Amino acid sequence: MEANSNPSDQPSIPVAPPTTRGAPMAPRPPSWPTPIAVIGIVLATLGLAQSAMAIVVVTGVSLFLPSLFQQAFAVQAGGSRVAIVLSVAELAAAVLLLVGSIGLLQRKRRGVALLKWWACFKLALVVLGSVVGWMNTMAHLDEASLQGMNPTAMIILTVLSIMFGALMSAALPVFILIWTSRASVRADVDRCFTPNPARTATLS
Repeated sequence: MEANSNPSDQPSIPVAPPTTRGAPMAPRPPSWPTPIAVIGIVLATLGLAQSAMAIVVVTGVSLFLPSLFQQAFAVQAGGSRVAIVLSVAELAAAVLLLVGSIGLLQRKRRGVALLKWWACFKLALVVLGSVVGWMNTMAHLDEASLQGMNPTAMIILTVLSIMFGALMSAALPVFILIWTSRASVRADVDRCFTPNPARTATLS
């Protein structure tokens, strides 16, 4: 008996469908920029209001009550000029923090760079403000002694006040500089953040 050689009669072997590599998954956007940006926007808004009010008060007192103003800021060379310059510098720092925080919220690399610049600028203002506050206190030390205040207690209170204010003011700038220097954060910025327009044009 001859074997059936018809191919249709042979048992069929199932063939696995061809496999292809799917499209790569988009990187998951980091979640850390949102809380930092929100905190920055809130603090920047408060700083803008405070700095604007300080400029108005300092300018008004220096114009309408010059003797009182010079007495309060006797140690400062130029009196009103130094106080107004410090207030304007704080206002500029608040604007820089606001713009940088909005850029961070929008996941833009420029926002991270602006926050780094703000942190350095703010730390410089903290040091300058602490020095001016200390010199202003020392200038009124003799007057406080004549009024019956203990000079030693006044110096201790001034040091504690300056240290506390400096620590509070420097907390966020120091955190920004440390956080943005981490390798994982820099990788998130390079992977998920929008490049700066100038850099994009150069690369294209």
